[in-house]
Amino acid sequence: MKAKVVATILIMVAALAAPAISAPVGFPILVDLSHKQPLLGLDVIIRMVPEAQWYVLVKTPEDAQALPSSIANNAIVLVGDLSKVDLEKLGIVMVIFGQPQAPPSPEEIAALAKWLKAAPGRALWVAADSDYPAQGGPQSQEWANMIMEAVGAHLRIDYASAEDRVSNASAGYRVLAFANVSEIPVLRYGVDRVLFHGPGPVAWVDDAGKWHKLTPTEKPANVYIIVTTSPRGEIVKNSQVKLPNAYQPGDRGAIALMAAELIPVKGGYSIVLLSGESPY
Repeated sequence: MKAKVVATILIMVAALAAPAISAPVGFPILVDLSHKQPLLGLDVIIRMVPEAQWYVLVKTPEDAQALPSSIANNAIVLVGDLSKVDLEKLGIVMVIFGQPQAPPSPEEIAALAKWLKAAPGRALWVAADSDYPAQGGPQSQEWANMIMEAVGAHLRIDYASAEDRVSNASAGYRVLAFANVSEIPVLRYGVDRVLFHGPGPVAWVDDAGKWHKLTPTEKPANVYIIVTTSPRGEIVKNSQVKLPNAYQPGDRGAIALMAAELIPVKGGYSIVLLSGESPY
């Protein structure tokens, strides 16, 4: 199901942004694994989206050697970090920065922001987690928000967890979220529900720094909700390391779990996507 989401995101990049950089093989997409991200399901995404030229970034040569053949044989493996990889030279049009379990450096964050704003038609997908202290927790949420701030986006992950009492896979935190409510019409088709395993809620910050819940009636310009819980979604607090800014424990409703924001750049727009769970 997540592979379908990635495929439709590619369509959105082509439809909403300015003309993308041409590539000899397909859309050059870089997936970051250099911040201790789990890679479960990444091979499925690569296989399901053959239209892309896949690049996988790992931290060390040992990490490259440890990649399963289902990934290593179907992607170009790069070793280093985001501040050293030449995204321009590779013609990368999309970077997927999955739920990090190690912090991005200031240099890496600056490199991502510079790349995103250098030309229209680029997409950056940043994913976080719930505040449950397992694979990332509040730190993962904070690192995602650091990137969002650096690229000039309003979207943020709030420091809480989203659950669903009705639409779930045998437990409230295993949210079967709805993609057919997407405010981007092309993303409503082919994907009904998507598993978000322990997601965080998506919020937004206004120009004065005040946080808000992300809803269809309260959101900034150029922001589009893509995935939500059912109307029986609920906010839960699992950690006191950081307190939520927009949502509060016990809040109920259709909670945003993934959204897109158009970032103005010279000549058009680039796209930032923020999700409360990782695509891999």
